[in-house]
Order: sequence, then structure tokens, then C-alpha cells
Amino acid sequence: MKKITKYILIILILIFIIFTFFSLKRINLIDDFILFKLFSDSNVSLEKIQKEKLNLNNSKEYPIYEFNVSYKKTKLEGINLLDTIDNKTLVKEKVAPGTKGNFTIRIKSNEDINYEILFNSLNEKPKNLIFKYKNIKYQKLEDLQKDLIGKIKKKETIDINISWEWEYKISSKEDIQDTKDGEKLKNYNFTIETIGIK
Repeated sequence: MKKITKYILIILILIFIIFTFFSLKRINLIDDFILFKLFSDSNVSLEKIQKEKLNLNNSKEYPIYEFNVSYKKTKLEGINLLDTIDNKTLVKEKVAPGTKGNFTIRIKSNEDINYEILFNSLNEKPKNLIFKYKNIKYQKLEDLQKDLIGKIKKKETIDINISWEWEYKISSKEDIQDTKDGEKLKNYNFTIETIGIK
């Protein structure tokens, strides 16, 4: 009886080993097949796959500030520039020389309307911090508002993407300014306002 139990145990162990081997082999075959399918597609290269993987790993969702434009002013109070920062440039949890970021203003409307977007800084901006919209540089957010006037159609959505960067190592004089600004500033806050124009 003991001999039979011993044989049954050996057979079960062998079955388990064989089953495990073929399961692993099957997984590898599936992976190889997927890889073959990817590379057999003439539009997909190893470089493209690596680039997509890199984009996925480094992607950050930047904030979208949404407004419904009407003839009444709508204001979003106290936007914190730190919330829009690119994490790869973050320095000690604050806006500092060398940091940069991005945010989107999304506007919608229930009617055809002319609109205007206004900014108001709530504290002093570092001198070398600049904003970009459509590859044009602006020294202040308030300078940018002259280019944020337009017309929106009923049920239309318009995304306005604004990036910013605290440029540094421009010159030794600017480095001194950056040090001063960095010491007195932990963050930069502002408001966004949309208004319909008749």
C-alpha cells in the first residue's frame, strides 16, 4: 500500500512539473507572437514602441480649467502654479529656477459669443518666469490676454494651452535676480476670468 501511495505521489509531481513547463512555454509563445505581430506591421518600429513606452511612463495630466462663456464674468480664484508643474523639473516642492509646466483653459458656450480671457496675478511673479502661447513668449500673464480674444460658436469647445518656464543661467546678473526671487517666492498664484463681449 505504501508503494502505491509513493508511486501516485511521484506521478502527481511529474504531472505538475510537465504542466508548469508547458504553461510557461505557452506564455512565452504568446509573447513571441505579439512581438512578431508588432514588428511585422511595417508602420511600427522598435524605436516607435520604445518612444510610446517612454511617453506613457513620463506622461502627466496637466490641469484643465474649464469655463462656460456667457455675458456674466466667471472667475476661478487662486490658481497655484505649482499644480501645473512638470514633475521632472520639480525642486523641493516649489516653483524655482529651471522649473516649467503647462495648463489648459477650456472654454465652452451655449450660444455664439465673442469672448475675452483675463488674468490677475495675486503675488509678484519671478522676473525670469515666462509664459508661452502658440510659441510666443510673454513676460506676464496679463500680457497674454490681448491674444486671448475671439469668437466661440454654440456647443463648441476651445482648448487654449499655455506653458511656462522659469529660465535660468541667462547671465550672472539674472542669476542674482533668480536667487532673490527664489528666496522670497514659494509659489505664484493667479486668477483666470472669462467674459462674453457684445
